[in-house]
Formats: sequence, structure tokens, C-alpha cells
Amino acid sequence: MIYAAIDIGSNTTRLLVGEPVEGQLKKVMEQRAYTRIGKAKGKDGLIPDDKTEEVAEVVETQVKLAEELGASAIRVVATAAIRDAPNGSDVAERISARAEAPVEIISEHADCLQVGARNIQNFQLLKEVGKTRKPVLLKRGMSTTIEEFLMSAEYVLSNGNHQVILCERGIRTFETATRNTLDLSAVPVLKEKTHLPVIVDPSHGTGHARYVMPMAYAAVAAGADGLMIEVHPRPEEALSDGPQSLRPNEFKHLMEGLRRIASAVDRDI
Repeated sequence: MIYAAIDIGSNTTRLLVGEPVEGQLKKVMEQRAYTRIGKAKGKDGLIPDDKTEEVAEVVETQVKLAEELGASAIRVVATAAIRDAPNGSDVAERISARAEAPVEIISEHADCLQVGARNIQNFQLLKEVGKTRKPVLLKRGMSTTIEEFLMSAEYVLSNGNHQVILCERGIRTFETATRNTLDLSAVPVLKEKTHLPVIVDPSHGTGHARYVMPMAYAAVAAGADGLMIEVHPRPEEALSDGPQSLRPNEFKHLMEGLRRIASAVDRDI
């Protein structure tokens, strides 16, 4: 089975096609078109008709290409450039009609916006999510210091969005036994330096389901305000990150253990 996603951004419209291989989503091909919607906007913030037609043509071409590659599911998403335009909904509808594929405006449906580790120093993106009024989950970068992590959060805060959650998800070290090195010392340090809630992702932090439970226990003991745990009914069939996903019964067992750990350190869950 092959899947495709088309991301209509401020600068590019990107097609990504992938197929699941051994629990991971392997990239089949990627194509970028420099459509530059953001630069085309007028002073009133409207997206011009000619730019809408240009983007619609690109999306239509990318949808056909994905179909030719055998994609059985194609998802088209639009981010800030279309979302924030006064005529954004109309633009999305026109692109959908031409490409014969629905365009989803992400933040209209999301309860929380996540900025992944690889975008933690994408300052233009951080400014844009700072202009929204949705909670923002910031994941620490693989080589990001705590000070740099906090400065990235400041880009969101300074643009008016104070609903920021910090997530420790492991950093890159010389160790190869785990996917990353989960830096649990960051939890008390961050809580000392900021008022923002701090959560931990032991799934990405270790990369192995068998290590998720002990690191989740340790995160609660360290003072984490929450946990991000990957769960899948059939991890061996997961499109991505299967090896680090817990089964539902394992997650239930984890929750029972977390309550005991929390009680031992005078915390509640």
C-alpha cells in the first residue's frame, strides 16, 4: 500500500509519497514546487486569483503523479498561508475542485499544533504558530540545548500565544543502544527555569517499546507534567514507529504502574 501527502505551504507545495516497510514509512519520492503563496499576498492579505489557479494546477499535477505511483490514499493539507488569508476557505475550495481532492486547513481541525524536533529552530514557523490561538507542543531538537529550547519557545510566546507545552523527546549522543538518549534531567531544569508545562516522550526517546515503561515511570518521578506514548493495536503493521509502540493492553498496564509511581512521590494521576 502506498500513501501520499501534499503540503501547501507559504513557499512551496510539496508532494511526499511513501510505503510502509518493516514498520517504517519509506519515502518513494518527493517533489517540491515553489509556489510562494505568502509572497503573492496583497496588502489586504488576500491570495490573488492567478496564484490560486497556479497552486491548483500544481496540486492537480501532484495528485495525478501520486495516483500513477499507486497511492491508495492521498491527503492534501494547507497551512498558515491559506489559513490566515481572508479568502483562504474559498482558495481551498477552488484547489479542491480542480484537483478533485479535499484540501484540509490544518489548524481549523486541530486541538493542538505540534512543532517537531526538526523544526524547533524554524523561527519563521515558530512566529506563525505564535500568531494562532491554539495550544502549541514544542519538541526539543536532537542537538538543542535547554537554553536554545527555551529561546525557541520565546518566539511563540512573543507573538502572543502563551499556550506552550515543552516536550523532552531525547537528544543525539554517541550511544546507539537506543534511538535517542532521553534526557530526563531536562525536566527539573526546565521546570526551574520556566513556568511552562513539561512533558516527556519516552517512545521517541528510546525507540523501543520495551524501554518505554521504565522511562515513563522515571519521567513521572522526575516531575514531568505529562507523557506522550505511542500506542498501536498491531505495531508490526504500523506505517511508522511500530517498534516503539505499545499495544493497548501494555498501555493499560503502564497506566496502572504510573499511578503507583506517582503515589510514591506524592503526586496524583
